[in-house]
Amino acid sequence: MLRTEASTPLAQSRQTRVSSIDVVRGLAIVLMALDHVRDLWHTTALVQDPLSFDTTTPALFLTRWVTHFCAPTFVFLAGTSAYLSLMRDGDYGRAQRFLLSRGVWHMVLEITVVGFGIWLALFLTNNKNPSL
Repeated sequence: MLRTEASTPLAQSRQTRVSSIDVVRGLAIVLMALDHVRDLWHTTALVQDPLSFDTTTPALFLTRWVTHFCAPTFVFLAGTSAYLSLMRDGDYGRAQRFLLSRGVWHMVLEITVVGFGIWLALFLTNNKNPSL
């Protein structure tokens, strides 16, 4: 019997993946990046609230306002993906181990890579200005 591309396990896993989840995640990432760029480039970001109608422009207000949906979207889609993966495989133990190991890896990377990047930047900044 000839095995077609659609009958291979890899192709089947690609077919069961819900691409709209990835599209919405990508949109949320773009919006978060937009907010981070806005925070760095908005010269008065430390003293003015971009949501205050007294000190903002419509574009600045909208770019800040729309980013309030990013974190809830990410949390919702993470739960949705975990649920769909569990329903596809049906193995609760495997799902628990995967989610636990993923969480531990996120914590390790936060403490090491992200923490190192932040503290190195603060250390270099403080060494340039001895009065800090």
